[in-house]
Amino acid sequence: MDLAVKLEEFDSTEPFLVLDMDKYDLILGMPWLEKHEPWIDWRGKAIGASRPPRSDRALGSHVPASGAPARAARAHQRLTSF
Repeated sequence: MDLAVKLEEFDSTEPFLVLDMDKYDLILGMPWLEKHEPWIDWRGKAIGASRPPRSDRALGSHVPASGAPARAARAHQRLTSF
């Protein structure tokens, strides 16, 4: 069953297997955790995700396009790339 998942700024529709389990509200599997890379506050018993799924993120350079930060990043890239 596809269900809407909303956590603060995170909004996605995900497939879920719905089971009647009295002791658990929700079990997130490794595929979901790997895809969304959420932050987890174990002591506060909270979870959140602020990034789009990995498949929705562009694969590319982390070098800014323009300005002083871009020049510094390109210089760093030249120094660290062989």
